[in-house]
Amino acid sequence: MSISLGQKEEHRARAIIGNSFFMILVISAIVTPLLLLNREKILYLLGSSRDMYPYAETCLQYMPAGLLHHFLDVG
Repeated sequence: MSISLGQKEEHRARAIIGNSFFMILVISAIVTPLLLLNREKILYLLGSSRDMYPYAETCLQYMPAGLLHHFLDVG
C-alpha cells in the first residue's frame, strides 16, 4: 500500500486495503468456529490439566468474541 501511494497509484492502494480488510474478515470467520468446535483438543494440546480445563474453557469461550476486533486492530 505504501509503495502504491508513493507512486501516486491511489486506486491500487485502495484495492490493497479492501483486499486486506476482506481477508481479515474471512480468516476471523474461519478461525472463530474452529476454536469453538475444537476447544477441548486445543486446550489439552496447550497443556491444560483436567483440574484447570473448566477455567481454561471459560476463558476460551470469551476469546473468539474479541478475535475480529483484534484482527482489525493488528491488521
